Amino acid sequence: MTWRSQLGIVNKMRSGGRHLFGLAAICFGLGTLVRHDFIAQVEPPGAFPQVGLVIAAVGVAALLGGTALQTRRYQRVGAAVLALLYAMFTALWLPQWLRDPAVFDPLGNAFEQFAMVSGALILFGASTARIGYVGFALSVISFALYQAIRPHFTAQLVPAWIPPGQMFWLVVTTLAFALAAIALLTGRAALPAARMTALMIAGFGVTIWVPAVFANPHSLPDWSELILNFGICGSAWIVADDLAGRQA
Repeated sequence: MTWRSQLGIVNKMRSGGRHLFGLAAICFGLGTLVRHDFIAQVEPPGAFPQVGLVIAAVGVAALLGGTALQTRRYQRVGAAVLALLYAMFTALWLPQWLRDPAVFDPLGNAFEQFAMVSGALILFGASTARIGYVGFALSVISFALYQAIRPHFTAQLVPAWIPPGQMFWLVVTTLAFALAAIALLTGRAALPAARMTALMIAGFGVTIWVPAVFANPHSLPDWSELILNFGICGSAWIVADDLAGRQA
């Protein structure tokens, strides 16, 4: 095998985050178009006009943006569309948090959307990649804070059959998020931290949200959480892909 062939294989492996991120957007777009209320799971109730044309426009934008990310040729177009879309959802949560800053939930929801803005900014190109990288690191801090502030709610999401216990995994994953954020912000062990974060978030999806969807396939919140989970996982993977490319 020539070095050019080897490089081509490596490049394809490093595009896994882009494909997963785009696939999550495609699923979100299709869900929005089919259900006409999927958008309600990414913004505060009543913060966005539930008008058929508006919801359809959001669904089409997510669908086209995610599809564009599946090709190198239209990657920047898809990244720009999704960055704007997720930035809008981020902004919709902020007024609710500003009305009562003591309640962390709206800010945590905003950072979930901002994590995907960050992934899209990295995919867009060198001019916005650094902003996306720092943005994702800040989002990881919010994930750690959310779990620390709402320990009992988060712990009960952990399947009870996983040993040694729900609170154990709450502590482990909270510390993992905190350490990953430090690694990303300082640049020390940033690549393994990004990979670990992507793997951990994927684990949440496989052990929590996939079984939830199978148990109740008509549950809109569970489908929304599953798609959101893999969108954020895709962003973490994109960060890892970007760091690996820089090191190479």
